[in-house]
Amino acid sequence: MRFCQNVLFMISIIILVVRGAPTLNVRNPGEHGHSDSMITTSTTKSTYTLKSNNQSASEELLTMKSLQSEPNCENAVFPSEVFASQPRDDKVYVKPSTIPESGFTRAGLTKFTSAFGIHILGDYRVPDDKLSYLTELLASVLDNDQDGLVDATQNTILDTIRSSNAMMVILSGNEESVDKLLDPNEGLPPEYSCMMFLLVEQAKNIIRGGPHQKNCPQDLERVNDRGLGFVVDFISQAAYPVTFSLNEESSMRMENLYNSALRKGWFLPQNIPVANNELCDEDCKRLSFQSWLATSILDQDKCSCIKANVFKLCTSEEIRNISPDDFAYFASALKRPTAYSSPAIIA
Repeated sequence: MRFCQNVLFMISIIILVVRGAPTLNVRNPGEHGHSDSMITTSTTKSTYTLKSNNQSASEELLTMKSLQSEPNCENAVFPSEVFASQPRDDKVYVKPSTIPESGFTRAGLTKFTSAFGIHILGDYRVPDDKLSYLTELLASVLDNDQDGLVDATQNTILDTIRSSNAMMVILSGNEESVDKLLDPNEGLPPEYSCMMFLLVEQAKNIIRGGPHQKNCPQDLERVNDRGLGFVVDFISQAAYPVTFSLNEESSMRMENLYNSALRKGWFLPQNIPVANNELCDEDCKRLSFQSWLATSILDQDKCSCIKANVFKLCTSEEIRNISPDDFAYFASALKRPTAYSSPAIIA
């Protein structure tokens, strides 16, 4: 799979402290009409929850939270000793290792895997195979030809992610675990917020060999595998803005599609669900558009697309009909990777 700067998936994540990234998350409402996503940035020092337009206050999954302090990231020290059991950044560690006592364990995170120096953490309720599966997916995106080396086209992205000390965090999926993780008194220490975490709240949506599409409306409640979506979204966000300027052709095509969708009413940014009357700025709108576009090209979740009423082209066929050349171009970057097997794996 060739990673493209225009690939964002519609998923349920939480982004904690994204330095230089957009200040609002752009995820759509979750499977039941509410959002499972929020973003906290060291710039705004607050957490934003996305919610659907008709959601009541009692249904809101996560409310606004304020950080008690903003650390000085210039002098922050990355806790590399925590990951000493998986030391090589040219290898893929698919078997989870135990996290030693640290700020991570205080927050309930107990194990981790690594792919080319990028760590994926989980709490004790997350099955080991879910971490291993995400690690293999991440490795397969970075090493498409599976020769054990990060592809040349991915090196800039990988370097950007490493320099940001970015990692994925997989939670077993309950509001209490998220609250604890984000509480500077009980969860991650304030200085850890100098690192970038993408939190996947619903581990149930990581299913090795699971279905990737469901029919609408009869299968609305069925759980799909969104593992690849989590991984690609992590890469997109963690390497921002590098992932949005990889080549001129992609930028031009995406810009033309975006403007055309706005002009013709295929994309309705006024319906992007944001809580607390926050504005969805231009970055927010573009990320949302790219997320829905990628989701529709993959026929990932037609039901949620229709329900959200943000993007009117909810299937690959609809996008192919309005712009066949652009569809072929972006679809080629969204091929699902094969099972990862290379000399880089340390089982």
